[in-house]
Amino acid sequence: MINVSSAGVITGTATVKNLTLKKGATTRCQLDAYGNSCLTVQGDLKHDGDTILVVIPTTRQLEVGSEIAVYKVNGSHTGSFIVKVDDGGVGYEFDSSTLLTDGKLRVSSIVNHIDAVIADNDLVDVYTVGGTCLFTRKPYAEARASLRRGTYVVIHGNLSHKIVIR
Repeated sequence: MINVSSAGVITGTATVKNLTLKKGATTRCQLDAYGNSCLTVQGDLKHDGDTILVVIPTTRQLEVGSEIAVYKVNGSHTGSFIVKVDDGGVGYEFDSSTLLTDGKLRVSSIVNHIDAVIADNDLVDVYTVGGTCLFTRKPYAEARASLRRGTYVVIHGNLSHKIVIR
């Protein structure tokens, strides 16, 4: 039996017999280009107000409906938990309603918060993440409509924002 206490972190791809995650503990689920870390629990898994932190690199693009297997549990899977996302500002939101039955999180929406900050007619400069200037002083809506899938840096006034076009 493994107990992860407050401020403790469990991560990686591993197999354990039984696992209890206390309030303040964190399961770190790290995604890479093609997969993610996943814990296999041969017995029971109990959540007690712990956090599941999903870390998504900016090189990985998920779609609505994409599934992430966080746990594979052979016994009972019970309790309450909090899901947090470190996605570099992309804005992934997850549905965790089946986590206790199938061990998976699903992308429920992708919220691009930049659209709430920049008005369609605001003039922006747009760069690739490598620093190549694509547009200068172009209306935001027009610039956005001209971009292909990818990640870009948008300069608006004295602020820079990262956007992902899907």
